[in-house]
Amino acid sequence: MNRTRSFATAAFMVAIVGGCDPSTITQVDVCPDKPGIQLTGPCEEPQPEIGGVTLSFDTPDLKVTQGDSMPCPKVAIVGAKNLPHGYTLDTVLVLNTGTVVTCGVLGGNGPQLVAGSPPVRVTTVLTIGPHSVIARVTLRGTSLKAESAPLPFTVVEKPKPDFIVTTCISGSYPNRGESEVCMAEDTINAKVARLTNTGGSKGFSAVSPDLSYLLYVSGINQHLWRANMDGSNPVRYTLIWQGDTLRPERTVISPDGKKIAFMASIGSAVTYSAFVMNADGTGLKRLLAEKNTSLVPDLAWMPNGQEIVLGYNVIGYIDDNVGTGVLRMVYVLQNVVTDGLKNLLVIERDQEKFGLTIKDVHQNGDWVMLWDVRNTLSVILLRTDGSREMINPSPAVWMPIFCPNGREICSIKKINGGQVVSMDFNGQNIRDRFTVGSGWIDRLYRVNVVR
Repeated sequence: MNRTRSFATAAFMVAIVGGCDPSTITQVDVCPDKPGIQLTGPCEEPQPEIGGVTLSFDTPDLKVTQGDSMPCPKVAIVGAKNLPHGYTLDTVLVLNTGTVVTCGVLGGNGPQLVAGSPPVRVTTVLTIGPHSVIARVTLRGTSLKAESAPLPFTVVEKPKPDFIVTTCISGSYPNRGESEVCMAEDTINAKVARLTNTGGSKGFSAVSPDLSYLLYVSGINQHLWRANMDGSNPVRYTLIWQGDTLRPERTVISPDGKKIAFMASIGSAVTYSAFVMNADGTGLKRLLAEKNTSLVPDLAWMPNGQEIVLGYNVIGYIDDNVGTGVLRMVYVLQNVVTDGLKNLLVIERDQEKFGLTIKDVHQNGDWVMLWDVRNTLSVILLRTDGSREMINPSPAVWMPIFCPNGREICSIKKINGGQVVSMDFNGQNIRDRFTVGSGWIDRLYRVNVVR
């Protein structure tokens, strides 16, 4: 028996150096200089094999947002045989766009793959390419390759974010230094982008719902300008009403972006009038002209794009039940097409203590936001059926609007600051929204992007 073993070992040595007679081999053994390689026949090294490669996601029917990252699938090597000791399998995931992303070496830097090994989770993320991904596995240093079948996934369009627009003003409040149109996404801790960089003093900034143009009022004479979203190609509107130049403020763009409404002083007048026109500057029309009275210096579009919320004062109104010296404030909806009016709210209060301005209309059209700028700085949510609710946040809000998400109120944190916060409709749970850094901001403008 000992002789047979010795003879066999010698035969193997001969086989490796220069060949041997298979008839002299009586048992299967291991090549001495190739530990771990099993012989399937006399002096023959078996070829490594990979039966196949399979891919799977943790979630079936994976939906991935275009432009985002996605988890790599699990990679399983099927039927791996005779892998030489010390060799590793390199796996590359390939998107059907041709973009190649290496997800790591499966072997040296990960679990050693052997026959019957469980699926290997690859932790690297991929940049999105539509529709499917495959895995290509290569035995390092050899021509051995295997490729998986395509693993499909669904690409969905990335939702367009909504925005809050304001004017970033250098200097300390109330001094207006150079100012630019700024915009931030409707998220917590959003980054602020400066859309213009042309200098000068700007205010009453607004952005169209399709993000195709922006508006701002600039200059001593309060001219209204329209520009591209990067501030390029600024064009000044020529606004003349019955021979008098208009000095516009409080610009608001209709939900479809086709019309612009604004408050303006006519000529040298110190009171406000309301106007609407097409976005190209044609079709200028005065609103509430027949009232011939002082208008509240704010206005807001209803979501239907046909009606505007306005308010006007009836000064010196006398009522036998109330007495004299009373201010009547009337809030109405005016249809910009038919000129029809609908009263929303009539308030009679002492003129000295009154100061409700129109700040916003909720996206669903059920709520009109009024703000008591003169006294408590409280917010009044007025339903279109005439009922209302008062909110007294602490600390008090400044220039509030409905946040674009429709679930919160957004406001400037304090009158001379550059920080925007959000809160629940009851004035609680105040959260930081974004900060412009140095300087301060004036009013906020909500942009719900056209989907």
